[in-house]
Amino acid sequence: MNSKRFFAKKTVLVTGATGFIGSHLVRTLIDANARVTILTRPRASSWRLRDLNHKYQTLTADLTHKSRLRRVLSDKHFSVVFHLAAETNHERTGKFLAKSFRVNLGGTINLTSNLLKQPPQVLVNVGTCEEYGDQKTPFFENLRENPVSPYSASKVAATHYLEMFHRIFKFPVVTVRPFLTYGPGQLGDYLIPYCIQQALLTKPLITTHGTKTREFHFVTDIVNGLLLTAATPQAVGEIIDLGTGQEIKISQVVKTILDLTHSTSTWQSGTLPERPGETKRFYCRGGKAKKLLGWQPQTSLTLGLKKTINWYRTYLKLQ
Repeated sequence: MNSKRFFAKKTVLVTGATGFIGSHLVRTLIDANARVTILTRPRASSWRLRDLNHKYQTLTADLTHKSRLRRVLSDKHFSVVFHLAAETNHERTGKFLAKSFRVNLGGTINLTSNLLKQPPQVLVNVGTCEEYGDQKTPFFENLRENPVSPYSASKVAATHYLEMFHRIFKFPVVTVRPFLTYGPGQLGDYLIPYCIQQALLTKPLITTHGTKTREFHFVTDIVNGLLLTAATPQAVGEIIDLGTGQEIKISQVVKTILDLTHSTSTWQSGTLPERPGETKRFYCRGGKAKKLLGWQPQTSLTLGLKKTINWYRTYLKLQ
């Protein structure tokens, strides 16, 4: 399926558009000649979209501010909505408990309530593989979730709310759960950005022993999965893992980054303690996305890491 052709001239709303995955999605939609509107919080940084200038429209409202959201959406109608906005702190403490549920569940309720009078053809809710939590692998879509943090619990709550919203109001929604995503523009203390920055700056890489496995996908492959989801009518009402089941040891990812950067950084493997209760193997069964959407990742880990490293070389020069 040519999903990009599907989006030509369509009105598309993207929440979380200034974030890592959201910004890549916006660029791809613009390339597909979609009429893109982004919904951002006041004072949100849009540095990832800075070079796009006037190629999209902007609505400013916090998803948790119901009245303001109603005002900016009251006279708008969108063919497709991608909902990526979220509070994404992954701490396994109560520190972000209230905020996680206020944004991830409350914001989702406010958004869909305001779209109910003029529903889109489809709303693609971007969930997370972390909804599965700490349990036996491989994960699959019908598995009962076992969230282990305020973030994952609030995302599970949003997924279940949207399932109810679909059943009762026939609201066209589908939830996708991307597995671990990396690529240009990703910042923070996630494994791949951390290791790349340390390697390029010739600083030590302080990690666990790296015996655990994870499933990684390059951001453009995940974005393609989002586009295919929106363009597939049969996906409405479903939960779909964007993953293939290809797991890799964390130690192998670190080693590949050191090899590709030709870094002389020391790798202090085992210095960082393991997080209590963290899943040893984290990957999905895969198959549903390929069967239903025709989705198949095109970017190998080595190629994806090369592209990410090249982006970081430029980014670090500008800091």
